[in-house]
Amino acid sequence: MAIILKRSGQKAQVIERSPYSAELDLQHFVYANPELLPIADIKEGVEFLVLDKETPTRSGPIDLLGVDSDGEIYIVETKLFRNADKRKVLAQVLDYGAALWSSFQDPEAFLRMLNQRVSQAERDLDRLLGDRFGSAEQVLEGMRETISSGAFRFVILMDAVPPDLKELVRYVNRSSTFSVYVVELQRYGQQAHDLEIFVPQVFGEEVRKEVRDSSLRQRWDEISFFRDLEEKVDPETAAAVRRLYEYSKARADVVKWGTGISDGSFNPRFLAVVDKSLYTVYSNGRLTFNFGWLTDAKAKAVRDRLWAGLKGIPRLAQGVPELVEKSPGFPAQVWVPVCDQLLGLLDQVLADATSSEPTPSS
Repeated sequence: MAIILKRSGQKAQVIERSPYSAELDLQHFVYANPELLPIADIKEGVEFLVLDKETPTRSGPIDLLGVDSDGEIYIVETKLFRNADKRKVLAQVLDYGAALWSSFQDPEAFLRMLNQRVSQAERDLDRLLGDRFGSAEQVLEGMRETISSGAFRFVILMDAVPPDLKELVRYVNRSSTFSVYVVELQRYGQQAHDLEIFVPQVFGEEVRKEVRDSSLRQRWDEISFFRDLEEKVDPETAAAVRRLYEYSKARADVVKWGTGISDGSFNPRFLAVVDKSLYTVYSNGRLTFNFGWLTDAKAKAVRDRLWAGLKGIPRLAQGVPELVEKSPGFPAQVWVPVCDQLLGLLDQVLADATSSEPTPSS
């Protein structure tokens, strides 16, 4: 099939289909022009960003790794119709997801890896997300949720999609909690002629809309958070999280609730320090300090004191990154036994931050 192009006052022009020379060609087109992926047809109301290409996993490199403005992670595999294994590609992308999930049970390790990779391309993850989405905070929270749950969105990108793959994806989306989509991206024209036309079409989203989408996000609140917490953790952890929440309510200017897929979260903001959350507490018991957002002079002073204080608590020291700007995260079994020390450290650091004459750090 060709495309007929008619400009005003000129004869109609026949634009022939232009094949991709290789899968790498298709990958590079989308990496440089992420708007070619019709994400709006997959998930309404979000913006999208391609973060990385050839992301390494133990099952092989992921062609493209993307994220939307909710923090959901997209694993994109590019294939050409003429290549073999059209149905095996589904197992391949799921294998990538399993490898990514099992390798990064600690979401902070995943974010550190990703930040290191985008830094090699002379970019910074926080700045990249902030520039694209306006704020990195909620996106990073969503990414932590996604990597913890493994609820990725899988996209198979092809120049032409065979009927058997369309049916397989429809079956998977109807019969499982996976979110798998096949995108056909036809190209017409030639770059040398300064005219290229791309025609995207998504297969699989029509079935996904008929079944409950497990990735629908929700707005958590105090009741739903603690209900979820008590279902997931032991009584000691639940009691420690509630102590940290009550402390946060009493000391913070505002406590924001997250929009996580599978885990709730609360995010205290101490405006004398920074207008973003200083730390995040999840309903699976995990605690993360958001050092990546502490960038101005006063916030950096608080970050440095917290970083040193966390390293001074033996049980926490091993989980504190060597680089002070990297955000440390602690599972419940690590921080709950030293909850009293942690609250004492927060009390001291926040008191110093709000006073005109900071006390010397111990």
